[in-house]
Amino acid sequence: MAGLDLTGRTAVVTGASRGIGLAIAQAIAAVGANVVLTSRSQEAADAAAAQVGDTAIGVGAHAVDAMDEPRNKAMSGTPTAERIEALVAKAHEVADTADV
Repeated sequence: MAGLDLTGRTAVVTGASRGIGLAIAQAIAAVGANVVLTSRSQEAADAAAAQVGDTAIGVGAHAVDAMDEPRNKAMSGTPTAERIEALVAKAHEVADTADV
């Protein structure tokens, strides 16, 4: 990513707790971006963000039911960015090797 400067910009990387997603988050942070890493669990997201550095935060990505008031209140404290300039939607599906 030579010559790329993302200082002050915000990127969201999904599936970023390990593997390719984590490597992408690290590369984006290395060129100055603030990075929001998502994972299926908050613990995995936080651990990945710690590996990326001070410009990263981890967010456990959960489907939110509009009627689930306790969860909605909890999510209202999630850090936000004024603007998101990049989204890397990296998904991973584990195949059942017994059927292969």
